[in-house]
Amino acid sequence: MEMDLPTYQLPWRTNLRVPRRVSTRRLCVLGKRQPSTQPAPSLRLWLAFSILAALLAPSGNAQTMHQEHHPPQSAEEYARVLEDPARDEWQKPHEVMMALQLKSTDVVADIGAGTGYFARRFAMHAAKVFAIDIDPKLLEIAAKGAPPNLIALVSKPDDPLLAPASVDLIFFCDVLHHIQDRLAYYRRMTPALKIGGRVVVVDFYKRPLPIGPPPEMKLDDEALTAEFKQAGFLLLRKETFLPYQYFLEFGRAPDHRQR
Repeated sequence: MEMDLPTYQLPWRTNLRVPRRVSTRRLCVLGKRQPSTQPAPSLRLWLAFSILAALLAPSGNAQTMHQEHHPPQSAEEYARVLEDPARDEWQKPHEVMMALQLKSTDVVADIGAGTGYFARRFAMHAAKVFAIDIDPKLLEIAAKGAPPNLIALVSKPDDPLLAPASVDLIFFCDVLHHIQDRLAYYRRMTPALKIGGRVVVVDFYKRPLPIGPPPEMKLDDEALTAEFKQAGFLLLRKETFLPYQYFLEFGRAPDHRQR
């Protein structure tokens, strides 16, 4: 998602000019343009800072690419980070799935789905899953070999482009700190919820951790809860089974529910 400095942003996710809705069949033709062999100025700057950070950082494995939360050189490299098997140890996807309590009739929107780490899992338990992202190359990976009920959707940085009353669950994992104007985004996504629909947020605690972005880029769970309250939501449930992330479930406040 887009954001202004000093907020973190994936540089290859900006200024996309792609169709708003992309089927899994059409996604296979995206991304065929060969990348330039010369890194973009922003990438060269990032590489310079990465080299400097490597020189100044302490030794050991704590400072991995994912842990530093810096953008890799390509979508393919970023995909390898997202799909790293070591992620399962702290992301605990099975426990997250159990906590979500999905029904076989549910329609799920995984916003910021990336390579489909969670979306593919949702598709095994829900009726339909929208894997939503602003990067079509990552969605191409998500759609490859995915169940037929997974629908890849290229969205806008400020709008998930979901139809009204179309989903039972909106899911964010390590995404919201990328969004520039979250209150406006919440208001655009809210009409997509069916009556009784939920929003679940999994994101890093705002404190020093061995993984994730620096603390100044993280979102405090209480501040995030206040944002959702301002957007017309109530905190329904908070889980603490993840070692580095909070799990928050929101529902529409009674005076904001759809009629």
